[in-house]
Amino acid sequence: VLNLGMNDRVAEALANQTDDPEFAWDSYQRFVEMYAEVVLGVDRTQQLRPIRERVLAEQGLAADAPSSASVAGQVIAAYKAAVLALTGRDFPDDPREQLLAAICAVYDSSYSERAVTYRQINGIAPTVISAVNVVTMIFGNLGDASATGVVFTRDPLTGEKILNGEYLTRAPVSYTHLTLPT
Repeated sequence: VLNLGMNDRVAEALANQTDDPEFAWDSYQRFVEMYAEVVLGVDRTQQLRPIRERVLAEQGLAADAPSSASVAGQVIAAYKAAVLALTGRDFPDDPREQLLAAICAVYDSSYSERAVTYRQINGIAPTVISAVNVVTMIFGNLGDASATGVVFTRDPLTGEKILNGEYLTRAPVSYTHLTLPT
């Protein structure tokens, strides 16, 4: 879960430190989206993206337009209201609570149908589960030349032994799939 630990206070501090409020609030918005999906089980595509599109439309902006800090703040508030309505729980602002719940979500994903099937297809023992890595990372949305991503030593869909990855540049909503030569 990228940008874990973000909350209103952290977003304000990051905006002041970088002198880039759009970057700070975009980072926070991305975090709320990802955390809501990965940790809280909210469908980002079906339940959150339409909220963002509605808020942007109300501001006269296209659905794929980058949003200002104030628009991102409106999107975040709407996301949090949706999380409460959908889950019955407030979106957590405490970084420790966020971290512990994210760790639990990773371990819980080890027993998802997809993970179990992947282990079966690839002859991996059912006792092998996901690992949690907590690392400090640079921001992938600080500018057009920065990105965030993940690389696998196997294709996660086929199990083929090739380097395979995805990355996300400053673009707000889409991953670009990348297959690297071996």
